[in-house]
Amino acid sequence: CMAALYENESQEKQTLFINEIIENQKQMRTWSENCKENFNHQYLLVEAELAKIRNEDLSAIDLYDKAIESARYNNFIQNEALAHELAARFWISKNKNEFAKLYLQNAYKCYKQWGVKSKLEHLDSTYGEIRFANENNGYFIKNIDLHTIIKASQAISQRNGYRLGQPP
Repeated sequence: CMAALYENESQEKQTLFINEIIENQKQMRTWSENCKENFNHQYLLVEAELAKIRNEDLSAIDLYDKAIESARYNNFIQNEALAHELAARFWISKNKNEFAKLYLQNAYKCYKQWGVKSKLEHLDSTYGEIRFANENNGYFIKNIDLHTIIKASQAISQRNGYRLGQPP
């Protein structure tokens, strides 16, 4: 929560937040070392958020992906969904919407599998423009092409005296 609120806070509060996150991570690291399957993905996700705050972009990218993989491997679908969503926010903050779209689609898939309808609605209302970018146009063009092909085939068949479904 502190990482999510960080950028909108005063310098003083940001310093408090960072110190608190680092302190919490010490405990999370211990838990992660002792029970990787339950805590490693959480530790990695907070580390990714810290890297994002520190503008350590390459580390953040790597840590988001490691958190996603760890959550997936250990069947924490809800945390996998969250990690995808936070990775998407990272990419949005870098104006890289194509990358964000991939993570948003995966977040949506995970939240749907988890059965959280309100979260799906939230993703649609907050990120729908990014998540669905170019999909409708691609669908429309594909359908026009198919429709055009069918019409052209019918026109050629009728001009040659054939009807579709009947032998020549």
